[in-house]
Amino acid sequence: MSSVRNISVKVKQGTLIGQESNLPSGNPYYSFKGVPYAVPPIGELRFQSPKPLEKFPESILDCSKEGNKSFHRDPFSSDIVGSEDCLFLNVYTPKLKSDRPLPVMVWVHGGAFLMGSGDSDFYLPVYLLEEDVVVVTLNYRLGMFGFLYAPDADVPGNAGLKDQLLALKWVKENINQFNGDPNNVTLFGQSAGSASIHLHLLSQNSKKYFHKVICQSGTSNMEWVMQNIPRYKTRRLAQLMGFESESEADIVKFLRETNETIDIFKHLIATLTPDERRRGLPMPFKPVVEAESSDAIVTKPPLEAAKEPNAIDIPVMMGYTSEEGITMLVNACRKLDELDQDLARMIPRSVDLDPNDPLCLVVADEMRKFYFNGEKVTMKKVKELCNLMTDYHFGIGIHAAAEIHARYQHKSPLYFYRFSYSGKLNLFKKWFNFTQLKGACHGDELFYLFKTGFEDAIPEEESADFKMIKNMCRMWANFAKYGNPTPDSDSKLPCKWTPVKPTTNGEQFVLDYLEIDHTIKMDKNPDDERIQFWREVYRKYNKHFLQPKL
Repeated sequence: MSSVRNISVKVKQGTLIGQESNLPSGNPYYSFKGVPYAVPPIGELRFQSPKPLEKFPESILDCSKEGNKSFHRDPFSSDIVGSEDCLFLNVYTPKLKSDRPLPVMVWVHGGAFLMGSGDSDFYLPVYLLEEDVVVVTLNYRLGMFGFLYAPDADVPGNAGLKDQLLALKWVKENINQFNGDPNNVTLFGQSAGSASIHLHLLSQNSKKYFHKVICQSGTSNMEWVMQNIPRYKTRRLAQLMGFESESEADIVKFLRETNETIDIFKHLIATLTPDERRRGLPMPFKPVVEAESSDAIVTKPPLEAAKEPNAIDIPVMMGYTSEEGITMLVNACRKLDELDQDLARMIPRSVDLDPNDPLCLVVADEMRKFYFNGEKVTMKKVKELCNLMTDYHFGIGIHAAAEIHARYQHKSPLYFYRFSYSGKLNLFKKWFNFTQLKGACHGDELFYLFKTGFEDAIPEEESADFKMIKNMCRMWANFAKYGNPTPDSDSKLPCKWTPVKPTTNGEQFVLDYLEIDHTIKMDKNPDDERIQFWREVYRKYNKHFLQPKL
């Protein structure tokens, strides 16, 4: 590896000093980390829409290391880390000059709208850079700082989504200076980042800033995405911190002026409703439907927006991992008896049944028969419980999103995948200690797209993991370049990935998808038996799978 060399790039806000480093292949790449894209959202700007930064604080900015992460509780150490002054992005480019500008991929990290960052400890995009694309990663406000809602006090919500949008505007304005093409931007992300992207895809104010999207394990209609009774959460947080008022303006003034940011984190989980606690959805502050405004993003229920015919006219890639539910198993296995005695808590809120309706016990009994062969939920049934968790938190929502897209968005090709590959880089499955289960945990595909600081060694070239990295990054980069992950011009990929067929209302929906495993191949209707079970539940209580209770 050669020594690091400084490199400068001028953008509209000033001059950046980045670094030249080496890719795994030995080729150079250039990184510019910790680039501020907004005025720090502190003081009076807490909870407000982000303000564009007109000029860097210094005319020449050192971009050799990342900026602050957003305030959050680190899931590995449980420490509270980060800062409110967190609106930074990172730009990585494999070439500062070429005959044509390169496609741009903008990454939005996941983390339940509550934790995480776009930093290189998790998301170093060297594998993608080998495919000749520019990659931008970013931080946005999390938790109550990004998603507090108090419309009577001029806090319309979704500040974190608006941070993401402002970063996209910065990319539009400046990415040409890094040899990126501002007219070929792909927005991609995972989990809560993916759900955010799906909301941007449905937003009139956002969609002009990107040209393709990749949604990995998250769509806006999933059970955990939209905030439930958001005004209650705002009021409850203030109460828990010792402040009572009937005035939303007074509550926001108190929350804006408090310096007890550590104290805020102590109380976040306590703002959850009893129903949210029962269902295991510990995500109090999330996106909301907001009033129309010049920077509003979610102005109608996502399901309603997704059903507007041909509102989407750009290519979409969407998919999930085979064992998403592993990520929920650690907590579930701590209280198996509680879960076994109240299986009705796993009936989606979108099924049109009141939680107190006796029919919930009927559905719970049907779930027990289907998933657990009528038996108790014990450690012997971990695989079956994982299937239920996968379907409840992810599978039902993403299958419905794919069908809605196929039925209503005929101008937009949809490429669907299921990632079931299990290799040495399936790090989440290892960390959660469920390596006995086949397939891929929620987030396991990330380590075949990004290099992480947790794994120093690059897989050997002849290994299955290395081949998976090459295949995944090539398909993702092809999609960014051409809107097609396996174009006819690329003969190096093992399979032709065909899009989902547009479906008219009278036709039965067929989900054509790419199975990404040791063998990569096309197939139809992933996890079909389980999805058919839920189709029947929704048919019985909602009249149709695509009519969830909002």
